[in-house]
Order: sequence, then C-alpha cells, then structure tokens
Amino acid sequence: MRNPLPDIPRREDRAAGEDLVRRLASSEATAFVSYHPYLARLAGKPTNVHIVPLLDMVRMPRDSIQDGLWQEMKDSLRTRAWDVLVLDQRDWLIEEARAAGYREVAGVFADPEVFWPVTGYHTRPEWIFAPEERLDADTAAVGSDSLHHAIGP
Repeated sequence: MRNPLPDIPRREDRAAGEDLVRRLASSEATAFVSYHPYLARLAGKPTNVHIVPLLDMVRMPRDSIQDGLWQEMKDSLRTRAWDVLVLDQRDWLIEEARAAGYREVAGVFADPEVFWPVTGYHTRPEWIFAPEERLDADTAAVGSDSLHHAIGP
C-alpha cells in the first residue's frame, strides 16, 4: 500500500502560500502570476492566463492567431497592464518582461525550501518584477514603496 503523506504539502508550505496570497490581497497593485494564476484569484484579484498553455499555443509552427496571441502578451507588458509580475525561476516571461522594462524588485519567499510542489512540474514563484519607471533607490533595495513593499517578503 502506498503512503500518500509525502504528497501532502507541509505546514511551512501552506503558511508561505497563505502569506503570498495575503501580500497580494493587501496591495492595490494589479498582478500577473504566470505559473500560478490561482494565487491571484485567492487574493481577490482578477486571474490571468497560465503561461504554459499560452506558450503551447504560440510555439512553432505559428499562424496569424498564435502570432496575435503572443503579440497581445508582449503588448500587455509594454503597456504596463500589470503593476507587478510574479514569475517563477524557469519562467518564459522573464526575457519578455525585461525587454518591456520590468525589473526584479524582490524575491517571493525568504526560505528557499518552502512552497515547492510535491507533484507535477517542480517550479514555484521566485521573483517580483515591476516596471522600471516605478523603481527608485528604496524599491531597488526591496524598499519602502508601498506597491512593492506590500508584495515583497
């Protein structure tokens, strides 16, 4: 008989996830959570596309529909549709976010051992990005700007 206990998230994982949801909920910032859009919904924010199915749609071979979907994603970054991006360590959007002027302002979790999935793809939220024009000395140092402070660890 198989023991299911290793497949249940630990108390620390749940607390870390609840803390992230609380930080998202306490901020007025619009948030794009690439691999975990359910976290935005739990925080009372509008949900967004999950990055993996979007990437499955826009990978080669492409036609005008896929080109349009990917262009809409890039345009949303360029026009600052989100105040913050919560991106994973293996996130396909990091390069596009940087090209659109977003910069890393904080890590998501202080503890490198928490909030890892016990099944499925081994990835977790790692970084909070914000538009470069909103960064100053305080936010660059994971500082006091309320937008970033409310989300950062």
